[in-house]
Amino acid sequence: MIKAKTIGRWRLTLAAASLAMVAQPLQAAPQYCDGKIQEMFHDHLGVVYVYPTFRSNWIAICNVNASWNGITPELCKAWISEVLSIILADKPVTMYYNHIDVASCATIPAYANAPAPGYIMVRK
Repeated sequence: MIKAKTIGRWRLTLAAASLAMVAQPLQAAPQYCDGKIQEMFHDHLGVVYVYPTFRSNWIAICNVNASWNGITPELCKAWISEVLSIILADKPVTMYYNHIDVASCATIPAYANAPAPGYIMVRK
């Protein structure tokens, strides 16, 4: 017969293991964010912002004047052209973010606090 003391230890061990799994810090993981880009603007500093449906807030994607989070001004200008076409054609996009510490695309930091996307894919 199993003693009550042994059962108590098992319960304590199981509870501790469960708590350890829940208390793990958020792990950086890739995010594939699907939606539409509804609007775009850039500010006086050259930072380009988009308003994607997956975030429902403005997020920066690049800077036309200087490299920003690894995105060159040349790539930024190409993205502006692409994003304008996407908006005018009302096409869906996938924006890829490599290993960011967010729970979902809806919680990507807003405005210039956003990480740079790895790519912006136009979809059918």
